[in-house]
Amino acid sequence: QELAKQAVCFPSKRETMFESVRNFQRAHLNACTYIPEQVKAEYENLIEHDGTRKKRVKYVKAYYAEAASELGIVDTPNGLIFGAP
Repeated sequence: QELAKQAVCFPSKRETMFESVRNFQRAHLNACTYIPEQVKAEYENLIEHDGTRKKRVKYVKAYYAEAASELGIVDTPNGLIFGAP
């Protein structure tokens, strides 16, 4: 069976983890056949009624990178790894 777009992604830097999640949300959630239509509709309703989303983006983006660092994820020339290179 073919996977829906963005079923798997590998961000190359901690700074791009947020964009990877956003791409997943945009491309995968609606295309995935394993997510019930009711869940998709509920998600879309939440997104449509979130008036503070744009204001929070810069804070959430920084949080993703900081949280990744705290989990021990490290940027390397070959991508992200857990622990020191």
